[in-house]
Amino acid sequence: MEQNAEFYSSLLLYVKIIAFISTGIFAFLNMVKDSKDKEGNVTTWGKIAIGGLIISALISTLSLFAEESVKAEEKQKADKENISKLEKANVEKKELNSQFDKLVQQATENIGKTDKVLLKTQGVAEDVQKSVGVQEGIVKDQKGIIAKTGEISENVKKNVDGQNQVLARTENIIKSLNDSAEQQQILVKGNTRLLKDVRIQLETSKNIINTQTSIINTQRLIEKSNEIACSA
Repeated sequence: MEQNAEFYSSLLLYVKIIAFISTGIFAFLNMVKDSKDKEGNVTTWGKIAIGGLIISALISTLSLFAEESVKAEEKQKADKENISKLEKANVEKKELNSQFDKLVQQATENIGKTDKVLLKTQGVAEDVQKSVGVQEGIVKDQKGIIAKTGEISENVKKNVDGQNQVLARTENIIKSLNDSAEQQQILVKGNTRLLKDVRIQLETSKNIINTQTSIINTQRLIEKSNEIACSA
């Protein structure tokens, strides 16, 4: 289709050139040769010049109409291409919006799950801390009993050692729970950053679509101004 359009454009250019040259030639003949004889009748050269000028005018008029039709076809093709581009842009926009909604929904679900895990972790940590406080009180009581009763000091010391081991284990549990809570907080921050990146991507795509729309509108305005200039 593009090759045919180029061929027609070249052909119209050649026709215009031929019409222009022929008009000049016949006008020159009309000036050089006598178009009328002494009796006022039109001579053969006059008839040739007049007929040539009429034919040249007809060729110029037909070439002008042909050129306008070619321009109209090219404009229709350009309009169809612009409409297809706009439709594709709208489809891409809808796909981006659906993807963004899915990402937002997933991020919201992850945040909700993370909040639940954090609440449970905090509850377990509080229970562990209470248990540690109780165990520390027991250890203190046992140390008082050891001071008062020397006979059972060895058994109490063993019990204290066992309690100390329990304390060490509970402290390790508290540390692991604190580490888990920190990881959950990091996950929440990562999901928040993901939401921000998705929103930035959506805004960028919207800006691109708006830019394409403005370019198409500008092209249409330019074409309309060219049509007005040609008609003028």
